[in-house]
Amino acid sequence: MKPFNTLTAKSKLILKLLSACIVASLFNISNAAASTKGFQVAVVEHTTGAKEIIEGQYETGLKKLSKRDTPAKSSFNRSLTRCAANIMLNDYQSADGACTVAIEKYKNRSSLNYKYFKSIAYSNRGVARYLKGDMTAASDDLKMAASLDDNKIVMANLANIKAKIANH
Repeated sequence: MKPFNTLTAKSKLILKLLSACIVASLFNISNAAASTKGFQVAVVEHTTGAKEIIEGQYETGLKKLSKRDTPAKSSFNRSLTRCAANIMLNDYQSADGACTVAIEKYKNRSSLNYKYFKSIAYSNRGVARYLKGDMTAASDDLKMAASLDDNKIVMANLANIKAKIANH
């Protein structure tokens, strides 16, 4: 059993969930739980650097993502993965930028999973924006994500931000 696997059979490409609680308990990364405050971020499995990021080696994963020898067609995957790594490193501005690139790059509307992947990119960006203190933009991104695809990651993050806004 893979504890990070969060996809249903509807997708051929597996997204890996980096739940802060799971990462913290499996890899003893105590600051990961504090850095994501209960939100979930996702990376695309088999993307350059994703394995390292899933294992908690965020800097190593980012270095691999920075290499220019990766195919241009995977720019969405790289950007989404870069976003997740930067969230885990508490670099929310870079995470926001990487997620924005992912949102702009994913234009494969003919893909069966177009809305799903686009929703994940909006969800990750919403998490980054919340963690950098922009609750309005975070809420807007998570609502957009849910309007595209109401998958488990998005809905958990949307519920989390609604609860945090209600408690403010």
